[in-house]
Amino acid sequence: MNGRAGLSGRVLAVGLIGLLLPPGMMPLAGCASVTSPDERLADALFGGSADGLTAADQAEIAGQLGLLLGADGLTPVDPFCGMPIEHSVTFPDLDEDGVAEVAVQAGNACSAGSTGSTLWLFRRSESGRFVSILMAPALGFTVVTGAQTALPDLELGGPGFCHAVWRWRGSAYQYAYDRPETPEGCDQR
Repeated sequence: MNGRAGLSGRVLAVGLIGLLLPPGMMPLAGCASVTSPDERLADALFGGSADGLTAADQAEIAGQLGLLLGADGLTPVDPFCGMPIEHSVTFPDLDEDGVAEVAVQAGNACSAGSTGSTLWLFRRSESGRFVSILMAPALGFTVVTGAQTALPDLELGGPGFCHAVWRWRGSAYQYAYDRPETPEGCDQR
């Protein structure tokens, strides 16, 4: 394939993606610009709180979230309803090795249901890239002590009195068990 055919295919793909988005939405992939869409989304999400991450690191993480920028080009929105999302980024060092993981909390009722937020955790791989190690509906997390794994168990917050605990399984977190907040907290599950 020559360069001209590849470019026309990319322009066509971006045009078709644009047809599928709600009015005023900007596609975040396949656009040719001086500043990439992932970099613009990273600026909106990280807002200067990068804790040593490069702009490329931030863009790599932002590109894995599946979020869009609103019509103003500044506000992160969900890809389903196009509604603005609440978001925060923190840098916990879950295994206390001196290298922080990246926790992104983002969402709204349209993208994450009654929880209203999704939690993504990213960890730098041996190749230097950031990989997602957890993505689940949650209102934050609490470290649960006692697990005999490289990373601690995490209790995910949410509505109600029964909270999911996720355990490290070597390359990602997986659901392990429910922990009741009150004696009958998990009876309805």
